Amino acid sequence: MIVETLLTYRPMGVFEMRILTALITSSLCLLVTTSAVLAEDGQRHAARRHEDSRPPPVTPPAGGTGETGNAGESTGTGGTGGTGTTGGTGGTGATPPPTPGALSAAGEGRRAFLKYNCSGCHGNAGGGGMGPNIVGADSGDVSEAVREGEEGGMPSYRKILTSTDIQNITAYLRSIGTANEPRFNDWWVPVPPK
Repeated sequence: MIVETLLTYRPMGVFEMRILTALITSSLCLLVTTSAVLAEDGQRHAARRHEDSRPPPVTPPAGGTGETGNAGESTGTGGTGGTGTTGGTGGTGATPPPTPGALSAAGEGRRAFLKYNCSGCHGNAGGGGMGPNIVGADSGDVSEAVREGEEGGMPSYRKILTSTDIQNITAYLRSIGTANEPRFNDWWVPVPPK
């Protein structure tokens, strides 16, 4: 009896089709939410690893000629008949490298777009895929869709994304196709290159 039932093909009814659709939609929502949580954990882990890998601070040398400046280069009186520096700061200590600036709103929006896997449904640059094209979307539409979710598979990100995240994502979507569009893919890098 069981074998006959398994071997007999019967088309799915409307009820079975709705159940299958609900299961697939639930699975997608779970997958997107899980990837967002894992991505956030990965970012925290990468940031912690980045802090641990920083070199110890350089102690400035006690001033005077003949001391070492930046990167162990000799400063003071040169051995080639001149008096100048061959590098360094003349014994005043090491100059720290310039601190890179924060990303623009569009850059932070690109970071959130990648981090929370928006690209998984909307494409790497928002042009659409399984989800619709959202390039240049209105901030009200983005805010509503993100906070409430959308029928057809997009879950609500109300408890995951802040208002600033949503504004930044909107800024990113509006920057697509312009000279200011950030194009990096490594969202976990503190200040990725454009």
